Amino acid sequence: MKRKLLLFWVAVALSATVLASPVSHKKMYGFFLNNQALSGYGYSEFYMDDLDNATLIYPYSNSVGIFAGACADNVFYACEYVFNQYGPQASNFIAYDLVTGKKTEIGPWTDETDVSLKLQDMTYDYTTQTMYAVGYQYGESALYTMNLTTGQLTKVAPLATICGTIAANKKGELYAVGTNGKLYLVNKKDGALAEICDTHYKGMASNQSMEFDRSNGLLYWASCTISEDGGRDTYMLQIDLSKDPVEITNIGVVGIYSALLSLYIPFVEGGDDAPAAPTEVKVTPDANGKLSATISWKNPMKTFAGNDLDHIKSVVVLRNNEPVATIDATEPGAEMTYTDIAMEKDGPCRYSIYAVNEAGEGEHGEAFAYVGHDWPGHVGNMTVTVDDGCASATLTWSPADEGFNGGYFDPEGQTYKIVRMPDETTLVEGLTDNTFTDKSARRLGRYSYTVTACNQYGESETKVPGTYVLGNALDLPVSQDFSDLTYFLNQWQAVDANNDGFTWTYYSPYGYYQFGNTLVCVEYMLNPTVGMAEQDADEWLITPPMKFEADKVYQVRVNARSISTETLDVTLGCRNTVEAQSVVGSMTVEPTDGEPMPTTDYIVRLPEGIEGVNCIGLHLNSTLPLDNYSYLQIAGITIEEAAGSGICNVNAEEQVECHGHNITLPECSEKTTVYDVVGRKLTTTCDRTISTANLTEGVYLLRVTMTGGRQKTFKIHVSK
Repeated sequence: MKRKLLLFWVAVALSATVLASPVSHKKMYGFFLNNQALSGYGYSEFYMDDLDNATLIYPYSNSVGIFAGACADNVFYACEYVFNQYGPQASNFIAYDLVTGKKTEIGPWTDETDVSLKLQDMTYDYTTQTMYAVGYQYGESALYTMNLTTGQLTKVAPLATICGTIAANKKGELYAVGTNGKLYLVNKKDGALAEICDTHYKGMASNQSMEFDRSNGLLYWASCTISEDGGRDTYMLQIDLSKDPVEITNIGVVGIYSALLSLYIPFVEGGDDAPAAPTEVKVTPDANGKLSATISWKNPMKTFAGNDLDHIKSVVVLRNNEPVATIDATEPGAEMTYTDIAMEKDGPCRYSIYAVNEAGEGEHGEAFAYVGHDWPGHVGNMTVTVDDGCASATLTWSPADEGFNGGYFDPEGQTYKIVRMPDETTLVEGLTDNTFTDKSARRLGRYSYTVTACNQYGESETKVPGTYVLGNALDLPVSQDFSDLTYFLNQWQAVDANNDGFTWTYYSPYGYYQFGNTLVCVEYMLNPTVGMAEQDADEWLITPPMKFEADKVYQVRVNARSISTETLDVTLGCRNTVEAQSVVGSMTVEPTDGEPMPTTDYIVRLPEGIEGVNCIGLHLNSTLPLDNYSYLQIAGITIEEAAGSGICNVNAEEQVECHGHNITLPECSEKTTVYDVVGRKLTTTCDRTISTANLTEGVYLLRVTMTGGRQKTFKIHVSK
C-alpha cells in the first residue's frame, strides 16, 4: 500500500549564515561522549561564550555511554548503552539529578540489546510534560514519546525524512533537523514535516543534540556534519527563527574533536532581564531531628543574561514546589536566611529560591535536604562466601552508619531482612546479627540476595553484588551444548576476569561469515573493526557443582573450532569461583580445514582420585594477537567418566571362569568393584559373594580391596 504523506504547507523561509558575534555568558549542559579538552567523558557544564572550557560534573566509565538524552526540571533523562566487541548494546534508561548529583536506573529502554532501534535525540515539552525522541530503525526515521517513570518507548508516527535532532520550544512546538540539513516543524500528532529552511549543514556524522533557549526563543544545535569539515569538529549553531530569512550564526567550535549529546540550556520564566539564580544556597536541617530547617543563600547580582541587576522586588522560597515564604524587597548580593518550621512530617525537602523584578520570576537556585528522622541507608562491606560444595552461601555486612536521605539517623536498633531471588524467598526478618548463612537452596540454580536495613521510620534495600550458583550437586556425566541458554545461564559461571568487555557471547550471527555456517555455541571474538582489545584473554567457563567418586577417572571433552590458535586450561576446584580453581590440564584449539569448518573434540583426562563435590573450569588465556583478531566457538562441553577408568593400566592377576551365578571371594576381601571391559563401573559391594545373574555374557574385571588396603584385580568371563 502506498503511504500518503501529510505535510504542513507553509511558506519556506530561506536562511542566512552569519559569522560569530558576541553571545551571552549563559551556562549550558550536555553529555560529552568525546572531548579531548576533558580528562574523561560524561555530563558536563560550560558557557555559551566559552565553548572550549567544559567542566566534567558526572563522569562515566566502563564503556558505558548514552545514545540520547534531555533535561526536564533539572533532571537529565538518557538512554544508556554498554560497548563490547559487538558494538553498543542497549542497557538502562536513567535519571541524573543536577541538584542532588545522584543517578538512578529506571529500567531497560528497549528489549532489543543489539539496538536495531537507534535513538538519536530527545527533548522535553514543558507544556504537556512529555518527553519526545527521534529514532531510526530498519531504514525509517520516526517520532517517539518516552515514559519517564518506566522508560517505555511509544512510537507516535514515521517521519518523511531521516531526522537526527529534535527540540521543543517554550510553546511546545517541535523542530527537527534532517540529515539533508533542512530544519522542519514537526506535527506532534502525525509526524508530518513542514520545511522551515535549509541550514546548509548536511550529513550528520554522529548522534548530536539541539535545544531551545526558552528564555529568548533562540535555537541551538551542536552540529557535527560531513559537509562542514568531514565531521571532524562540533560547531554550536545559533538559529534565530524570528528573523526573515532565518538567521544561523556559528558561534564557535565546542571543545576539541567533541561529540555533544543531551544539550540543555537553563531558562527562566521572566526572560533574559529577570534575575539570575541566588548563589550559595544551603539547607541545614535541625541537628536533633526536629521538623525545621534553615535555608541560607546570597541574592543574585546579575540578570539572567549576565547584566548588572539594579534591584529586587522580592525573594520567594519554595519547598517541594510549594511556596512557603515571600520576602519583600531586598538588596542584590545580600546574604539571607529563612527558617522553615511549617513541615508536618519527616521527609525529603527540595528547596528552590528565586528573586523577582519587573521582568518577572528569575532563575531558581536549589538545594536538597532530608528533614527529620531518617531510615537506615545501605549496609556496607558486603561479602558472600559460597561453601559446602555450593550448597550454602554465607553473607556478611556492616550496619548502615547514616540515613538513607542524609537526615538525622540513630544507627542503634536497626534490624535486617534477607530476601533471596529469583524465588522471592524471605529467609529471615528482624535479624540483629550482621551475618547469615543460607542452606535452603535445594534446586540448583543462580541466586542473588538483598539485605534490607530497617528501623521504625523505614527501610532500605541493598542488592548484594553478583549472583551465585547454589543447590544440590549434579550427578555425572554433565553435558552442555548451549541449546538451552536459560539452563546454561542459571547453572554455569561465565566470568570476564580481566573486565575488558571482550568476553563470552552466545548465538551471534557472525559465525556464518567466518566458519561457513551458524552454530549454537558460546564464543569469544576480537574484532578490530568494532573495538581494540588491549589485554590477553582471561575468560572463564565454570561448571555447576558435580559429584565425583574417588575410584573413577574422569575426562573433560570440549567440542570447538577456531580461526586462530587458542589456549584453554582445564581447572578443578571445590567451588564455582575463579579463586577456587587450580590447573589440572590444558588443550590447544587450532584452525582446521573444511567448508564449513568442522568442530573437533579436545579431551583432557583428569587426575585420579577426585572425590566429593567439585567444579571444572575452562580458562581461556590466549595471548592478545598482533592483529587484534580472533574467533573461538565452543559447541559442547562434557564431563564424563573416561573409558577404562581406573583399570586401563592394571593387569589382571588371575582369570576366573564362572558358569554359575555366584562368585565367592577370599575371606580377606573387604570391598569389591565390578567393571565392564571398557572400564565403566557397574557396582560396588562389601559382600564376599557376588551374583552374576544380572550380568550379560562377556568379560568383567573385579577390583578387590583386601585387608590392609592391598588391591587385587581379577578377570572373569560370564557365560549363560
